[in-house]
This record gives sequence, structure tokens and C-alpha cells, in this order.
Amino acid sequence: MTEVPARAVRAILEHEHVSANQSAACMAIAPQVGWATDTLRRWVKQSDIDSDLKDRQTSDERSDQGDGARDTRPAPSKCDSQKSVSIICAGTARLHLQKMIAFIKEHREDLGVEPVCKVLPIAQSIFYAHVAIARNPDLASDRAKRDLMLNREIKRV
Repeated sequence: MTEVPARAVRAILEHEHVSANQSAACMAIAPQVGWATDTLRRWVKQSDIDSDLKDRQTSDERSDQGDGARDTRPAPSKCDSQKSVSIICAGTARLHLQKMIAFIKEHREDLGVEPVCKVLPIAQSIFYAHVAIARNPDLASDRAKRDLMLNREIKRV
């Protein structure tokens, strides 16, 4: 890893204890170093892999696990899809981000964040970033802050 990514990763890891999570730390550091948040996340992930902090499993190791590693969940039924209709945007097949986040918050104690994120089209990092911004609005991007201000002004008018 070259000097710039290494310095950025160090800054993120130092800032991580202040932030809600690593994603929030990346969001806070990104404007300071002039790189995109996703780029910083990739650098941190690569740094973890390079320093053997993350276990990586090869294709051969996965195939050696045999039948025991297969997903044994039952296929979703028609009933399941009807339950999720409430988080689908009217007139589209896309899920509304705010509704997905609310759904995850509502069910995180029962189901956990990771399993719900695997089913819904949302990354865990997106959910945790929204939670971090809800706790500390200063972590929001300048555009998001301006949009919020303009929405309040529009509603006032």
C-alpha cells in the first residue's frame, strides 16, 4: 500500500473510536483527505486483508465444506412477498431507502442487521451510515445538509 492510502487508513482507524462505526469514520475523514468514502472503505478493507486481520476463504475451501454449507432456508412463499409490499415505492418495483432503514431498525433486535440486509437491496454500511448521521447530523454531506434546509424552506412556503 502506498503512502497516501496508508496515511488515510491510519487516520480512519484513529478516528474510528470517536465515530459510531468504521463507515462513519470514513465519511468524516473523506473530505479531509480529498478521496471518496467508498475508496477509503476499500483501502481499509485491503489493509485488513494485507495484515491478516480478515480471514479469507478460497473457492477450494468453500467447495470442501460440502453439503453442510448449503442454505437450508425454505424458499420464500407468496405470503412473504406480500409482507414486504409496504416498503416498495408506489408505482415502482424499487424499495424506498428510508422505508428499508426503518424496517431494519424495527426488526434489528429480532432478526439482526446482516440477515435483513442480505434479503433487502441495501448494504450494511449504508444502514450504519444513516444511523451514524441520525446520531450526529454533522456527519451528513454538505449536499444532504443543504437539501434538508431547502426541504424545510419549501414546506414553510
